[in-house]
Amino acid sequence: MEFDEEEFEHWFMPREGVINSYVVEDPETHEITDLISFYTLPSSILHHPKYKTLNAAYSWYNVSTKTPLKQLMNDALILANNQGFDVFNCLEIHDNLDFLEELKFGPG
Repeated sequence: MEFDEEEFEHWFMPREGVINSYVVEDPETHEITDLISFYTLPSSILHHPKYKTLNAAYSWYNVSTKTPLKQLMNDALILANNQGFDVFNCLEIHDNLDFLEELKFGPG
């Protein structure tokens, strides 16, 4: 899949409360080698005295060319946690099955 510059900006440039994207830069060549992204989808929690919102991150578009996908996704989990997300969701599609169990993703 290819994106022109306008499409890439629309889908991947970070926007608070919408999309988070991170790249890996090769330290020698300064080329961008990998990309991870996740979008935000908060849900209301009804009738709870303390919690009002569940902040969910959803894996979006990931490209792994040099860094192993499992490592990229582990980094995505850490980044999402550091940003205050309560849960990180990921579909059982593409190469995701390679890391879901090992990174303790549960079904559902």
